[in-house]
Amino acid sequence: MATLVVHALKDGESTQLSFTSPVLAVAKGRGLFKTGWMVEIIEEDGSVYKPSDFDQLLAFDRPKRTKESSHEAVLDLLEKVLADHDGHKIKQ
Repeated sequence: MATLVVHALKDGESTQLSFTSPVLAVAKGRGLFKTGWMVEIIEEDGSVYKPSDFDQLLAFDRPKRTKESSHEAVLDLLEKVLADHDGHKIKQ
């Protein structure tokens, strides 16, 4: 089974939780998002899913994302983390 990591940021705090079930990962991600956390779910291959894309993780025959788009999403997340640590508010 593939591992999914739910990564969330809020008010300078971050948390990472690992799941083998897409259903559990999406449920946790949605719960955190609804309480104000900036959330992304990351697959073992580096694919990154934002809350608007979480349904794709639940699809039975979903296509794999390209690594190129995954790297861009990770870089975007890192830029937001660095901006937050510099005292800027994270945009959602």
